[in-house]
Parts: sequence; C-alpha cells; structure tokens
Amino acid sequence: MVNPAVQTLLEEIARAKKRAQEKKAQQGDSQQAQYGIIRIDNQLHLRLPPPPPKPSPDDCCKTGCTPCILITYAEQHQAYEENIQMLKRQFERAQQGEPGAELVHMPTKLPGGLLDPLRFCSIGVRRTRDFGNRSRLLVLDATPRDFVLSLGEHIHVRMDHVSANGRGKITKPFTPVMIADSDGIVRPHIFVRIYPDNAMSQYLLDLHPGSMLTIRGPVRTIENMTLALACPGPTVLVAGGSGIAPLFQILQFAQINIAYCKKHIVVVHCVSDKNGLWLNEEIERMQEKMPGLRYHKVVSQNSGDDDGGRRRLNRIEMEGILEEYQIEEDSGLSLAQAQAVVCGPGSFNDDVGSWLAHMGVPGIQKL
Repeated sequence: MVNPAVQTLLEEIARAKKRAQEKKAQQGDSQQAQYGIIRIDNQLHLRLPPPPPKPSPDDCCKTGCTPCILITYAEQHQAYEENIQMLKRQFERAQQGEPGAELVHMPTKLPGGLLDPLRFCSIGVRRTRDFGNRSRLLVLDATPRDFVLSLGEHIHVRMDHVSANGRGKITKPFTPVMIADSDGIVRPHIFVRIYPDNAMSQYLLDLHPGSMLTIRGPVRTIENMTLALACPGPTVLVAGGSGIAPLFQILQFAQINIAYCKKHIVVVHCVSDKNGLWLNEEIERMQEKMPGLRYHKVVSQNSGDDDGGRRRLNRIEMEGILEEYQIEEDSGLSLAQAQAVVCGPGSFNDDVGSWLAHMGVPGIQKL
C-alpha cells in the first residue's frame, strides 16, 4: 500500500508537470504568433492578443494580502483593454491610408519559467537550514532562468489553514534572494523568522526537502526602489531582521550597474540575534568590489525583541553610524542629499524613519 503522504506528493508533482507542459506549449505558440496590425498577402489584418487569464474566485485568500490577485488581474486587464482600443484606432487609420499607421506589432508578454503573477503554482523546496529555533532558510528548486525577479519584486506564499472558523487560506509576502547555493548554482533563498503561535511560521517550519511550496509572482512593491540609488548623496539602507532581503536586491542591482557600483552606500542591519545575519558573508564580499559600501551590524542581546517589535538600535547609535555624512551639503556626501530605504517591522520602520528625518535625510522610503 502506498503511503497517503507519498501519494499526495506524487499527485502534486504530476499536476505541476502538467502545468509546466501547458505553459511551455502556450509560450511556444505565442512566440510564433504576431499580434497587432499585420500585412499578409498585401492585405492589412488586425490580430488581437489574448486577454490575461482571469483568476478564479478561490484564488483570492480573502485575508487582505497586498496586492490582491484580483486587483493585479484588474490592472492587467485594464491595460490590455487600453492596448486593444489603441490597436483598433491604429487599424482604422491604416485602412484609410494614413502614413505610419500600419504594421503595429504587439507581442504577448507571457511570464517566463515558473512564476506567474496571475496564477499560484507549486515549486519544490530543495533544502532547508535552521538557525536556532527562531530562523529558517528555504532554498527553492529553481534557477534564474525559470525564476526571474527584478529589483523591487517579491512573491506571495500561500498555505491552507484550518481554524475554528473553518477551512481557509493564508497568504504572506516574502522576498527571495538570488544567490549561489552550496552546489554553486544560483537559486532563490528565502529567510524567514519563526514566531510562536503563528500558522504561517508553523507551515514553513514543517517544510522539508521535496515539499512543494505554493507561490505566485512576481509581485511589485509600490515603491520605486531605484530612487535610493539615483540621489546625489549617499544611499542609506536600514534593515530590521529579514527585512534585509529587499535591501539586498538594491545592493545586487548597484553592484552590476556601472553608474552605482562605486556609490556611497551605508547598510545597517539590526537583528535580535546573530543568526539573523544570514547575508553577512555576501555583503562583505560585495565590499571588495564596491569601495563606497559600508556595512554595520547591530545585534540585540535582549531576547524580548524576538516578537518583531523595537530592537536595540537607537537614535544615538544611528547618528554615530552616519556621523561621517553629517557634513556640508555641497560635498556630495551629505545626508541632506541622501535617500534612505527602511525595511522591518512597523514600529522599527517608524522609529528609524523619524531618526533619519531628524538628521536631515530628505527622502525616506519605508517598506
């Protein structure tokens, strides 16, 4: 007799393979098709692209996750309708012989690989690593070829949940970091903090190599993350706990961009214990190629900070870290010309944001 758990896993793998085959076939068809105003045998034809796939009502978890998959669909569908109307107007102009109004091509941009912003899909967990009993690292079975995230993008993780109110779903945002795994291949790494009496934490804690994780994405933050690097002064990045992940995306973007790789960037990572410094080695290696990068670690010794609230970082310590940048504005290194991004728990963001504003930082983004 087959173990029920094994049977469930095999069925999920079969479904995932079927979805992958369907997506591959769909992508192949789209690459061969041309959409827009096309001339065939000296005749103009209007070939409209297919609309974005509509999520089912069950795809909404009804827990207030942002952005909701239904809102994402509504935005994409509105953009699709606007493009369709534009094509129709252009087609009418082309038929009337107006110059420059024909041969408007509109290729369908389907998401590549495993990710789809309008569909939840399953992805395997390659390995896990526990850091004490408060932190966990999940390495997903994917590569940059089939798991594409740009600066400012993250994913939503979904789990089934049974409570006294019945069966439902819980959806939470996470930012995977694309770094080399132990085998040298770049894969998505998700670092999570484990909280007591938290359903999502328990779900993530129960995952093991071979488990399937339900995700959708990429999901874009409402903030323009490139603002932090475009300022004339230093870039200040302050993270609380696992909030280092989206800030690490900014560092990766700066490292490969010739306009920013030598920029003055200050990274402050505040954690409740040393296990939270999971990107410590990666950031220190970046310093070898980024001469303007400064990296400061603040570790709290108070175990009471583990609830995700206020950590030991204070205004005086922050002022000490940024002391070298409290100089005249026309130097190009002044905080008066800086841009900051703060990512952590709500109270952490509020505290750090107020300190930076007091020090004269004009632009502060809180994620």
